[in-house]
Amino acid sequence: MRRIVRATVALIILIPFTTRPGYGAEPQNDPAGPRVVAEDRITVVVDNRNFLDVRVYAVEGSRVFKLGNVTGLSRQTFRLPRSFGAAGGELQLLAEPIGARVGHSSQPLSVFPGDRVEYRIENALVFSTARLY
Repeated sequence: MRRIVRATVALIILIPFTTRPGYGAEPQNDPAGPRVVAEDRITVVVDNRNFLDVRVYAVEGSRVFKLGNVTGLSRQTFRLPRSFGAAGGELQLLAEPIGARVGHSSQPLSVFPGDRVEYRIENALVFSTARLY
């Protein structure tokens, strides 16, 4: 008797999880074709051509957000929080080489959600550039 009660309770608990769409169900073909979801975050690709490791920041207005560290002679991709560039705004990137006295700040870039920014940090910081795609 207890086995029957336990099995019934287990079925009652598990049935909602097995009948929900997406859990083992075959994908439905959409007659309009596959849907493309637009990227809603800004992507920053940092190409560090400097020998020193750099710490990279994103600045929008008075907000400063640390993207992270990029080791020397390497490339790394970061994604900004959704709040950055939500209504379109100016984004500036800052690079501070670890162990150096001077850093580099990019020109202000007008960005919107889904944009891709490439920040190239050169060995001579004055030649560093930021481009928007």
